Amino acid sequence: MHTNTHLHTSLTAIFCCICLVLTSATTSAISFSIDATSPTPAPPDDILMPGPALILPGLSGFDVNGISYGHAHTSFPLVAGFGFSVDRVSGGIPGSATFVESGGGPTFGEQSADIYSATVAVPGTNTMAFDGDGLFPPGAGGPALGLIEVVGGPPTDNLDALDLRGPPPIGVIFWTADAITLPGSSADIFITPAGPGYTAAPPAYVLAGTLGLGAADDIDALVVFDDGDGIYGAADTILLSLAPGSPSLPGLAAGPGDILVASGGGAITGTYAPAGALGLTPGDNLNALDVHFIPEPSSLLLLGIGISILMMSHRRWLPC
Repeated sequence: MHTNTHLHTSLTAIFCCICLVLTSATTSAISFSIDATSPTPAPPDDILMPGPALILPGLSGFDVNGISYGHAHTSFPLVAGFGFSVDRVSGGIPGSATFVESGGGPTFGEQSADIYSATVAVPGTNTMAFDGDGLFPPGAGGPALGLIEVVGGPPTDNLDALDLRGPPPIGVIFWTADAITLPGSSADIFITPAGPGYTAAPPAYVLAGTLGLGAADDIDALVVFDDGDGIYGAADTILLSLAPGSPSLPGLAAGPGDILVASGGGAITGTYAPAGALGLTPGDNLNALDVHFIPEPSSLLLLGIGISILMMSHRRWLPC
């Protein structure tokens, strides 16, 4: 019994490790936006790639608050983890990469310029996926994003919108705007052709009221699973997070670090993943989000090879 338990634990560990490696390999090209208070000289409505290079220059002067290039609605059950970022005063749970980057708590550290990874299989912590300036201790912290990090106080860049892919694969962008720069629309989700530029009056993918939100709520992290018609309906799912101070948070029994879910063309139904599962404290603010998926068949083959090696190593010492 002890041997079987040890083998099961080891298999679980190797599965998680391979998933993390594969996830890292599939996020070599990403897109992100930074908020208006960031020192990197890029308009806050632009979507950037590591470098950075502009891929969707906006002309209207608002602050993009959440982006998603849209995932197929059939992929929602395959979510295996999350890529995300936090704001400047989020601390993270001790032991997490967010905690390290924050300087050990909710202080002005380097946490807001980074992208972290958390998996469903290993809840309660997070690791570094992309580092703002590439100097994550004790050495390499993943690919650098070309952003500015300053220890001890602002201005560190604040990465506040994220998609773990390069140019939009389906030709549209789902997005939300900051409440300060697009008043009354910060809880609406818009849909725009993938550039160049945003339209002056973007069509709404879904309005705040449909999601059970009010005009004072602020969606600041977003992932859309759409069936391809560009209309929020019965087949679709939305993952989102609300900014601190959003009036709907108490009624949803949620905080700004929780991932909420809405589906079927209806309102938010509750929490999909709590802040603690991501390695965040209840008061931390998750302000950028995308998802990782269960490995593709070729990746599962690699997983099978790893498990076979592990089982052979166990066979050497298991009693006959």
